[in-house]
Amino acid sequence: MIFLRRMYAITAGNRGTLAVAIAGSVLYTALTVVPALILRQILTALVRGTATTSLVVALGALTLVVTALMGAMRYLEGAFGHLGAFQVLHRVRLTAYEHLQRLSMGYHTRQQSGIQAARLIGDVEAIEGFTAHAMIGLIVAIIVPILLGIVMLAINWRLALVALLPLPVIVLLVFGFRGAVARGFAVYRDLIGRLNGKMVDHIQGVGVLTAFGAQRAAQREAEAMSEELKRAAVRVNLLHTGFFASVEGLAAIPTALVIAVGGLLAVDHVVSVPDLVLFLFLTTQLYRPITDLNRQIEQFRNAQAAADRVFAVLEAPIEVEEREGAVRPARPAYDLALDHVTFAYERGRPVLHDVTMRVSSGEVLALVGPSGAGKTTIANLIARFWDPQQGTVRLGGQDLRDLPLDFVHQSIALVLQDVFLFNDTVAANIRIANPQAGEAEVERAARAAYAHDFVMDLPHGYDTILGERGVRLSGGQKQRISIARALLRDAPILILDEATSSVDPEAEHLIQAALARLVSDRTVLVIAHRLSTIRQAREIVVLDRGRVVQRGRHEDLVEQPGLYANLYRAQQMARRWDVTSGAEAVQADVPAS
Repeated sequence: MIFLRRMYAITAGNRGTLAVAIAGSVLYTALTVVPALILRQILTALVRGTATTSLVVALGALTLVVTALMGAMRYLEGAFGHLGAFQVLHRVRLTAYEHLQRLSMGYHTRQQSGIQAARLIGDVEAIEGFTAHAMIGLIVAIIVPILLGIVMLAINWRLALVALLPLPVIVLLVFGFRGAVARGFAVYRDLIGRLNGKMVDHIQGVGVLTAFGAQRAAQREAEAMSEELKRAAVRVNLLHTGFFASVEGLAAIPTALVIAVGGLLAVDHVVSVPDLVLFLFLTTQLYRPITDLNRQIEQFRNAQAAADRVFAVLEAPIEVEEREGAVRPARPAYDLALDHVTFAYERGRPVLHDVTMRVSSGEVLALVGPSGAGKTTIANLIARFWDPQQGTVRLGGQDLRDLPLDFVHQSIALVLQDVFLFNDTVAANIRIANPQAGEAEVERAARAAYAHDFVMDLPHGYDTILGERGVRLSGGQKQRISIARALLRDAPILILDEATSSVDPEAEHLIQAALARLVSDRTVLVIAHRLSTIRQAREIVVLDRGRVVQRGRHEDLVEQPGLYANLYRAQQMARRWDVTSGAEAVQADVPAS
């Protein structure tokens, strides 16, 4: 029932179109009875000796008209059924996509992209197939037996009861098998999603698999998952086949009963031969929608499992949501503050502990610390990808949760450590930061990021398709495209997360020169492992295991005993490291156990 309620909800706005399709299907089935009634009329006339040529011709012409109407009803069923189904498909897919965009980063980090793609494409397609076919068949399977049952009772209640006798048994069988078949299809759809996710992982990571000679292991893993999917498909289809055969067998019993009982009644002249022929036809028509629905039960159960997976997305809670009444500040300020912030990605495992820091508008604050110290987490909280469990993140003195999400996001430009480029042109990838930007603005941003020269070396310049995740570019080139985005954004707040981590020293020097112009009159948060890039920061905050352990300027921190000085000395030693002497140097620095 949950599934049917969901289907009723998602067809809102298209029920009129689907009602036309359902009406067409019901009328088609009703019209199929008319030739039988015409045949009954002819047989009755023949038995009574009242048949005439004009009567037969008239009834034949009526049969042709009814046949044409049946064709029209079939058209209404097919055309309007698919029209409504495609409209539902379009709306559900966009609704699911929009909801995915609003879900927090926490949700996306817990999901495989391949599984999400399977939900947006394959599962939504399964719902469309159900809407166009199985749903109409289900409604017809309910309406038609009721209507035909009334007609049969009106003609001869004895034969009608004989014909209707197996119907409750078939209904009980349908409901009895429902749970087992639904569970089987749920497992099947889940395995499809998992296999899709694994295939996407292997395709995206083909370079790593090849480099480490892991193709065989990956293939064995895919084969094992595919084998599991095959076994699940066989199990559910065997179950469905048994169900199908049982219903088909039971549906044949009423015809046999009508022949036997009706024949005896005809011998005793209780039932006329024309009525017996009509009843045989009506009994077949009575059970046809049920057996047709049985043939579609696989699609029905498949859609049920698909709907569960789609609604798992639609019903996922939005953890980062705009508060009701959030208003853009009349005079926005762009200073940032974290007040006693504690945050955990997983309950009970905080990665930030009571962090407090402030950066005034137009100033530069740098975050330093070893990997896992919480630097990128702070950037994510400021960008409001997440909300802290304790404490407050403020922009212009206001809690981020009290500000409109679009205002927060429009106020910030990001250069992240892990650059994501879309399978689109260079220009389109840069223009993501400002969709209204013209070609000249895009090129100006690329020049400022020192990306223009290598872009012009690409086959089609700014119109070159970069491939999935920017596969055609090096790590340093990707980073400069990302910096061009930030430059084009021209936001009052700039977050640089390892902004120069993937560029060579010469490019780093040029980018730093460009960034020096960019940070003017902006609030800047810089995250860097390379301490040489943050010497000019107004304040440096040192993090270790999610806690602030030091803060100050570079020249002061480097002279104080503590983590910052240790990191600085380690980097100075690393600059002198080379591959031939590295092993001995590392061994010399390792204390004896």
